[in-house]
Amino acid sequence: LANALEQSDYGYYKYVFSFVGTLSILSLTGGFRNTTLQSVAKGYDGVIPHLFRRTLPLSLPMLISAGISCLWYVYHGNSVIGYSILIVSLFSVLGNWGIIAYGYLNGRKLYKSRFFLQSLQGIILVVLLFATLSVTKRVFTIILASAAVTGLTFAGFFYYIRSLIRNNEISPEIHRFGTHLSIMSMISTVMINIDSI
Repeated sequence: LANALEQSDYGYYKYVFSFVGTLSILSLTGGFRNTTLQSVAKGYDGVIPHLFRRTLPLSLPMLISAGISCLWYVYHGNSVIGYSILIVSLFSVLGNWGIIAYGYLNGRKLYKSRFFLQSLQGIILVVLLFATLSVTKRVFTIILASAAVTGLTFAGFFYYIRSLIRNNEISPEIHRFGTHLSIMSMISTVMINIDSI
């Protein structure tokens, strides 16, 4: 992708995804993967529908911040970054479903299924980006395509694992454990993305 785009356009691409990655600390969903993994490994598959229902309410602070950021960038004359931040943030909510799916597959030790799904996602993303680049070099379209394929494939993975759920039991420790993991995730997310910005 870096070889196919102008330097400034590639910079937009990296900046938007890093910016939204940093905003994701406000979604309070950073502990989803490990919460799912631990709960499922102990036989508490009810964590899956529980976290699914919690995704949108916990993501609202991030979505509101993305909307404010969008307005700020558009007001200051950079609609590409503004609208891109909003689009990527919306699709990242669907991405949380994929995080739940991968955590579930790890908890059930279904490593072949996880490998297949990750490979499928990578192939779809590369093919779509190649197809998009053959039609246009507009960075907004490329960002939209990349965010959409990631979010939609993650959502598809979540619906795939729904058929594997064994029970509706939820661990009594889930909220305390998940809160601690989310706080730890906030710190690591900022450290990972701040340098890219």
